[in-house]
Amino acid sequence: MRAFPIVAGIAACVGVTPDTRLPDGAEAVVTQALRGARIVEVKFREELEIRLEAGQLRSRRGASLDGVRAVLDGHRAMEIRPLLAVPAERLEALARDAEARSGEPAPDLASWYQVLVPPDTDLDSFVAELAALPEVKHAYPAPSAAPPPGSPPR
Repeated sequence: MRAFPIVAGIAACVGVTPDTRLPDGAEAVVTQALRGARIVEVKFREELEIRLEAGQLRSRRGASLDGVRAVLDGHRAMEIRPLLAVPAERLEALARDAEARSGEPAPDLASWYQVLVPPDTDLDSFVAELAALPEVKHAYPAPSAAPPPGSPPR
């Protein structure tokens, strides 16, 4: 694969093909357009059962998401993706199992998403607009990743 020439070369020497697929089978690709993107995490109201289908947010309950789309478009959202890289159907099955075992309602983990916006986005404004929508329960800038263990302090 051209994106990883050294890794691919070493792998070819030992007879291993690098797997660039995500758990759901999709090809893992980082485009130049997403480099430097800022990330906002959003939890939608569970009763709306909002899911990402064919790249578009949809409510399984038929709720209009026009307000959500307007805010995303107004801030030039580049991508929206599930927070957890697990298919929604699997998360729903895990929730049913958890409810059966505990007797308590399980949270809808498939209602959490990451929204990638351009580096010049006013995050305070974007988060405030999202949080003001009735479809949104929580919205906040994604926390920064922790440094790898053993990294020198900055």
